[in-house]
Amino acid sequence: MMYETVGILGVQIHKITETQLDKEIVSKLMSNNRKEPTLFIATVNPSFLVKAYRNKKFANLLNNTTTINVSDGYGIQMMSGGELKVIKGVDIVKSTLEDCQRLHKSLLVVHKVGALTTKGELEKYIYANYPNVSYKVVEYHPSDPINGHFDVVMCTLGEVVQEEILAFLIPRIKPSVAIGVGGSFDLLTNRIKVLPIVKKHPGIEWIYRLARNPKRFPKVVRSVVIFPILVLVGMLLNQDRPVSGRSRMKTP
Repeated sequence: MMYETVGILGVQIHKITETQLDKEIVSKLMSNNRKEPTLFIATVNPSFLVKAYRNKKFANLLNNTTTINVSDGYGIQMMSGGELKVIKGVDIVKSTLEDCQRLHKSLLVVHKVGALTTKGELEKYIYANYPNVSYKVVEYHPSDPINGHFDVVMCTLGEVVQEEILAFLIPRIKPSVAIGVGGSFDLLTNRIKVLPIVKKHPGIEWIYRLARNPKRFPKVVRSVVIFPILVLVGMLLNQDRPVSGRSRMKTP
């Protein structure tokens, strides 16, 4: 199947549903052919796009190295005129873990040193909830090599860095699926608890998370101030009008 894309700030984002994405992941896991290209998924939010706008190397990675870019932000949905529906990174992580559990697959998590969810807590979470998954959690140190063969690789180091690390690891590990997951495990392990009102109105989640962690302020500014300004200015100058483009993803 092929998916149309919508270009925002020079990055092509795929028009794909959560169900379609999960089918692609399951198809890759079931094929178990390491000679096939890795399904490399980027969960793109407005902050991603601002950084890609300023960093052409990162923009090139998103447009030419990742297999599929999903919209993980209500600002993107709004600026695309509703063409791009939100698929939350945490939901992708959860469904992929469930797929690995059902299919008895292996998982490598490249984890951020000093993350809110510790390495031990993450290991306990996977062990308790996904007993059929053969897993390894490694804290990322640039000088330490990462070896082995895994069906799925997830990286928690946050936007830009996690995609660059995955792009480096994919040719060496040859996983079926690779995903940059940011802080998704903090939600799954309940290290970050989401209030019912936030679940009911997910568009205000950034306010809640900023109140809990003021260090997110620069990311919030990129997402809710700089991002819409860049898109609107680009549209006024006719330089960044959301347009459909080709898909880089083909499946039988």
